[in-house]
Parts: sequence; C-alpha cells; structure tokens
Amino acid sequence: MNYTHLIKATGILLIMAINFTSCTKESTQPQSKGELKQKAEVILRINNITKSTGSEHQSQSDDNYINDIAIFVFNTDVNKTLETYKYVKITDQSVLNSITFQTTTGNKNVYVIANSHDSTQWTGIVRESQFLLKESNLKDEDLKNFTMSGNLTNTQISISNSINLTLKRVVAKVVINSIKTDFMGGPYQGMVLSNIKFYLTNVHKVRPYIEGNATTNPFIINPLQHTASTYADCKISGLVYDQPAGTIGDTPYTVKHHFYAYENSISSETQTEKFTRLIVEATLNGVNYYYPVNINREDFGGTTNNGIKRNTVYIITLIIKRPGSTSPEILVEKGAVITSVTIADWATETIGNIEF
Repeated sequence: MNYTHLIKATGILLIMAINFTSCTKESTQPQSKGELKQKAEVILRINNITKSTGSEHQSQSDDNYINDIAIFVFNTDVNKTLETYKYVKITDQSVLNSITFQTTTGNKNVYVIANSHDSTQWTGIVRESQFLLKESNLKDEDLKNFTMSGNLTNTQISISNSINLTLKRVVAKVVINSIKTDFMGGPYQGMVLSNIKFYLTNVHKVRPYIEGNATTNPFIINPLQHTASTYADCKISGLVYDQPAGTIGDTPYTVKHHFYAYENSISSETQTEKFTRLIVEATLNGVNYYYPVNINREDFGGTTNNGIKRNTVYIITLIIKRPGSTSPEILVEKGAVITSVTIADWATETIGNIEF
C-alpha cells in the first residue's frame, strides 16, 4: 500500500488545531551564500490510497493504521545536520490530513517514519548519517502497527510551496492462497498430506527504515530450517509459522495463511546469504517431506529474480504432485509442485503458473 503525502508550506501565520502531542526542534542559521534562512511552516497531509482488494488481505483498516509519525528534516550541506525533528502521537486518524511542523527554507532531505515502535531511539540524532543507521525490528511489527517510511532528497523548501512524499511499509506479506495434491494416476493416488506445517525460512529480523540502505545486523529468523526460538519474541502470532489442522488431498485447502518478512533481494545465494523461502512440510505415506518455494525468484513465479520487496504481497497457490525433498534447503525436482504466484504491490499483478 502506498500512502501519498502532500506537504505544503504555508507561512508562519497559519494556525492549525490538531489532536496530537509532539516535540519539535527549530533553528534558523545563515546559508552558505550569506543569506538568512527564513522560517517556514509545513503542512503534512497523509492521504490513504485504496490498495488491491480481495480475500488475501486480512484488514485494510489494520494495514492503513498509523499510531505515530516521526518527521526529520536534514540540511544538505557537507555535515547534513538535523534542522527539524517532530514526533507526533496520533490519537485520531483524521488528523493525518493536516500535521504541521516548522523548519527553515532551503535545500533539505526530508524523512517520515510511521509506527517506529520506539520514539526514544531518535534521542541524540543530530546528523543524517546517524539517522540512516536506525533499523526496524520484525519482532515489533503488529497488525494496526506496521512500520512505514518515506523520504525526499534535495527538496527545496520555500515559504510557500508544496511537495509530495510516499510512505511504504517495511514489511512484505506472503500469503498461502490454496494448496492441494494431484496424485492421480501415480503410486500415491488416493493418499493425503498430514502433519502439515507452513513456515518461512531465512527471514531477516532487522532492516533499515529507509529503503536502499544495508543492514549490519546478521540475525535471521528460521535460518535454513524451522527454529521456534528465533521468533519467540515476535508480537504477531503466526508471523512466520502456522500449522493447519487435518489433512490435504485432491480437494483444495483454501484457508489463507498470512506470513510477514522483511525484504531480501540478494541476486544469488552464498554460504551465509540465502533466499527467503516458503516451506510446506508434510508427511506422505509415512515419510516426512519438504516443499521449498524461493519467493519471487526465477522458476518460482518471479520473472526478474527480484526476491522479496518491502510493501509487497506475494500470494501463492500450490499443487503437490509427488514426494518432496528431505531438507527445507533442498529444492524439489521439476514437476513435483506447480506454483502460481500473484504479486500485489498494493495493485495486483499476476505473474503466472510455473512447474518445478
């Protein structure tokens, strides 16, 4: 879901009655050319844009919800010092149409973080380089409280002007849309999958708030296999793991399962860097098998090997045709599973079917 923010500088005489609490740093300093910066009061407007509809989404209002925002304005000089900071606690969603903050005129880098989960982390930030090191933690993500971020670089702020800014969620969503077997005509005809588990592996637990920045935190949820201790502190129940009841056979199982992950767009795997995978683990004819799906990768529904991107929904349909592999890290031979992947970047795009 993209949120479009209209930020309009209106002059310092405008007074808005807004239902929030905040703190602001304001300063006016000489510009490098000897001119004095002028004060400007900026109105931030957050306008919700309708996302793609469909049952794969649990709740649009939950996805849209904003509890607080942090606004940062940095100068674009060599030091990139903090010019303005304002934290806004949202007590009424209607105030998102008009949030004011004061800054000064000139060329600026503007950042907005929504639902950061910990406003105390901003204490002591005086330079842009410090801010860009800050990271979001998957354990804190929750329904009605998804972290979002957006920024504008080299933006000219004048006394009276308007600029547009877009917020994106840091998380991606992976949805199992349906799953069934197709053993017709083979030795497993009439058999079902039992003891079924769905989970994600190789999930990054920490990612920078701002897209495009690298993380220095190596912590991974479910590294190579299901490891419950790696996500025990996460707020969302079923964040990366779920266990459906009963068995799955030729009749499609259509209860949707929603999982959440941070972006993972590495171009290739190494000993330490792995693709994020969706794993279906199940027992067939008394043997435990794994069906790994490299999410949004070539041969698994992706066309450009993009991997997982933030603010994107991946909707996966599976057809199991034969036994799987003996490890969640060993891919199943072609023809064992038919995978259909729909990518919803809050505007649904069908990728198509693929057999492997």
